Amino acid sequence: MITNSLILIISSWTSSAFLNLYKWFQIIIFLVLLSYLFSKISKIIGIFLPTIIYLLYLIFIVYFTLFQDNPNFYFIKRLTQSYNHDILLSLIYPLIILFFIALLNCLLIEKIRLKIKNKIIYFILLIIVLVQFFILPSTNNELFSSCRDLVYKDKVIEFYQNIYLELIEKSTENRESIISQAQKINQNNIPSYLDNIIILQVESLNGFLVNEKNTPNFLKIAKEGILFSHFYSNSIETILGQENLLCSLPGSFKSTLVANNFDQKILCWPEIMNYLGYKTFFLKSYDLNFAQTGEFMQNLRFDEIHADEIMSEDDPQYSWGFREDIFYQKTFDYIQKNKEKRNFLYIEIGPTNHWPFITPLELKDSVPYKNPKNHREKLINTTFLQDEYLIIAWEKINELFPEKNYTLLILGDHSWPAEFHQNNTFNQRMAFEENFTTSLVLVMGDEEKYKNKKINGAYSHLDIMPTFLDLFNINYPDNKFSKSFWPKIKNEKFSSNKVIPLVQPSDNKCPLSLIKNNLKYQYNEQKEQITLYDLEKDPEEKNGEVISSIPEKNIKIIKELLK
Repeated sequence: MITNSLILIISSWTSSAFLNLYKWFQIIIFLVLLSYLFSKISKIIGIFLPTIIYLLYLIFIVYFTLFQDNPNFYFIKRLTQSYNHDILLSLIYPLIILFFIALLNCLLIEKIRLKIKNKIIYFILLIIVLVQFFILPSTNNELFSSCRDLVYKDKVIEFYQNIYLELIEKSTENRESIISQAQKINQNNIPSYLDNIIILQVESLNGFLVNEKNTPNFLKIAKEGILFSHFYSNSIETILGQENLLCSLPGSFKSTLVANNFDQKILCWPEIMNYLGYKTFFLKSYDLNFAQTGEFMQNLRFDEIHADEIMSEDDPQYSWGFREDIFYQKTFDYIQKNKEKRNFLYIEIGPTNHWPFITPLELKDSVPYKNPKNHREKLINTTFLQDEYLIIAWEKINELFPEKNYTLLILGDHSWPAEFHQNNTFNQRMAFEENFTTSLVLVMGDEEKYKNKKINGAYSHLDIMPTFLDLFNINYPDNKFSKSFWPKIKNEKFSSNKVIPLVQPSDNKCPLSLIKNNLKYQYNEQKEQITLYDLEKDPEEKNGEVISSIPEKNIKIIKELLK
């Protein structure tokens, strides 16, 4: 009873005590019914199954208390795929404790059940559960609503998923045509600034935090090229951002390209570069098994894929990988020894500016906020440190290619919210601009005409691959989500009837947003409604207008946007 009281008190931090007590009674009634039903088969099953379900409920309470949102089964699946064995093993002891708490509760429920002699009472309890589940969905607890999400198919999300699958199919169909074009390119005509293409992917770069105070080195490098200050990441996870960037495909709500084996069928940027005569490298500062990154990059046909093997055991590292300074040193030393005439380099780093954004003790005195008071100040501190290390990479790149025969992209894998909106501190929740807006610097060698430029307008990770294929005069079929921004850089007039998809697979309050001409259409799966934001007049997204709460009208609006 003491344990249950503590659970109710802790869970009440995120909502009213009365509501949590009500939800707790919902679970108790549900477990009494399960215990009655399965004890008819076996007394052990009658205790064990309710125990497992109550354990799930406790896990959901812990998750909700930490992140103030319901768990999403897609997110849980991705989490178990992504986390390495050490992190998963560290969760065993808390789960064992929660299991025994659940078991004690269910033994108590068994005692209560045995006291109920009248079977009509079970029928009444069943009616209560059904009424709550179907008539009062707003009071359903996190376990019930998440189970509903597991089997419920939303028409808007399913429509988007069908478009996603069509794009996968088109990528497969266009494969031979693009390879043929790449093979016919006269490599003697490739400009020197395309001899080496370098993608430097930094972690959790929030575009609204990019300024002279927080990211001076990022902006210093930007003066040598082109700055896209408002650049969208289309997803909220690194592996999904890499799908967007390297394959020009929007994210799925259900899985990843590598988990579905789609990456073995489609044609992505690294393989195209192989056909153009480039040697392709992927180097990462963290475990390649995380999120199946190594397998994904192998299926994309990178020639060389490296992480720990180019490092030493005594190299300094944090929870999310080797510290940037030593990683940059070892990475560029390795490239120096193994590069060829033309190279395609993808470098992923992320230990310092990674959730939960804790400044290393040895660097406490070098950050803007010595005693950070909130999430934003913590994020600014680690963003600043990541930027400090960035100058090392910049210097190493110019040592490696002194002739400036390179094109460099520095960009975030995704953004991370900085609580410009209340309680918006975790990127698996909500879908404001701060959740998706990152930044991009594009340096094209020593080309003066492409220096100190700033590009305004809405572009995203999905546009990068088509832009570079445009540079090689390879015709890449446009789709509704991606289009080359090379004409914009050259100040040429071009029409863009493009829609930018922002996919938030972990939050059914705002899973899908579509941006077209500064208008943001945000779909709320939970309420089955579409809200429209005018980002030009309302950049803080405070005055959204609900334009539809009817499923048939929702589909009509989305179809019109994506037709």
